[in-house]
Amino acid sequence: GDPTNSRSCIFVNGSDSSLTPGFIGDENGKAISVKFKVKSENMTENGGPWNWNLFSKGCNRVICDTISDPHPHSCCRLLQYCDDNPDCPFKDIECTGDECNEHTVFLNINMLSVDMGLVFNFTRNADGRPQGCKGLDDPDWNNNLKALSGEVECGTNDDPSYMEPAPPGGRTYFLEYEFYANNPRNWVVTFRRAFDIMLENKVDPADLVTANDCWLYDTC
Repeated sequence: GDPTNSRSCIFVNGSDSSLTPGFIGDENGKAISVKFKVKSENMTENGGPWNWNLFSKGCNRVICDTISDPHPHSCCRLLQYCDDNPDCPFKDIECTGDECNEHTVFLNINMLSVDMGLVFNFTRNADGRPQGCKGLDDPDWNNNLKALSGEVECGTNDDPSYMEPAPPGGRTYFLEYEFYANNPRNWVVTFRRAFDIMLENKVDPADLVTANDCWLYDTC
C-alpha cells in the first residue's frame, strides 16, 4: 500500500493533549524516558526463558510540588490522584532524589527476543540468554543471582532485510521496523496480505492430525 501520514510519535505528542488523551508523560507532559531490561523467568535450570521488560523513570514528587497547574499529560496528575485515593494503583511511579534518574517503573510491556532482534543488534549464548550489549553483561544476572539485567543499550539491527524495492543504501531490519512503526496503516495492509496468503495455502484437511492434549493437565 501507499505510505500514510500516520506517525507513531503521535502517541507521545505532549504538545496537544487532544491528540493523545490517554498518554502520560514526565512532570512537564513530555515523552518520558524508557529502557528495556531483560527478565529471567527462572522456569528452567539455566534461568530461562527470557523476556524484554519495558521500564520508565518515575515521577519526581519534588518537581511536581513546584507545578501548580500540571500539563494534561503530566505524571504529576497521577500523583495528585494518588494523594486523594488511598487505593491508587499508580503509587509505584512516585520517586524522589537519585532514584528518579533510574528506570524503575514497569510499564507492563514485555517482548520476546525474536521480536527485539528486529530492532536491536545483540547475540545469544548457547542457552538463548541475550548477550552482547551494555546491561546484558551484569555478572549477577548472568549467574541467575537476580531476575533483571541492567538497562539494555544496544545498537540497531542494521543487517540487510533483502526486501524489495531497495532504496539507496539498502533496507535493514531496523528500517523495516521503523517504517511500520511510523506507518501503522501500512502494517495492517501488509499483515492482511500475509495472513490471507497463509489462509490460502490450500492445506488438505485430510493431512491434518489432531495434536495430543496431554500437556493441558501438566502442573508445576
